Order: sequence, then structure tokens, then C-alpha cells
Amino acid sequence: MAAETTIIGDTRLILMPVRLDTAGVQAMEPELRSFCTEGPKKIVIDLSRTEYVASSGLRVILQMTRDLAKANGTVVLFGLRPPVRNIFDMAGFLSIFRICATRDEALEALK
Repeated sequence: MAAETTIIGDTRLILMPVRLDTAGVQAMEPELRSFCTEGPKKIVIDLSRTEYVASSGLRVILQMTRDLAKANGTVVLFGLRPPVRNIFDMAGFLSIFRICATRDEALEALK
């Protein structure tokens, strides 16, 4: 399943799939990377339905964050379920990303 995107004002909302594994990320990566150069430079990533994130999923989210920062953009994540939050924690990524509990908090964080 691919990521679904919606534009809300000046922000792109990306709803990630249930699994961010290598095969899924390879299929989505070109589109996700294009968001760094096209359209809104504020991105909210919804991980509320994501149950598993492989290292390739972490890598693509990290790269998007870095690419957007270079373009004066911002990424905020929200909705991390406990298993996904644990993966981010073990990878040391909780301190790298802006993480909010809800969509409204994430959108507010971008203002």
C-alpha cells in the first residue's frame, strides 16, 4: 500500500502505509523525495496506521527531513504507535524528529 497525500492549506499531509518495509519504501521513495522540491515545504507525516518501520523506512523519512531543511521546509510526525515509537527510539530518532501526538498538534507545530 502506498502513502496517501492531501494538501491542507500550505501543508502536505502524508498518510503512511501499514508497513514501511524495503519493498514498499522503494516503490514510494521517488514520490516522497519529489515532495521536497515540489509543492508545500511543510510536511506532516501520519504514522497512525503504521505498524512496522524497517531501516529503509527510517532512512527515507530522515532524508526527506534533511532535504526539506535545505529547502527551508519542515517535517513533523504524529501518531506513532508504541511498536513504531520503539523503533524510532532504538534508532535514536526521537530526538531528531519533531513528533506530536495528534494531527492537530502537528499542524499547529508548523505555524
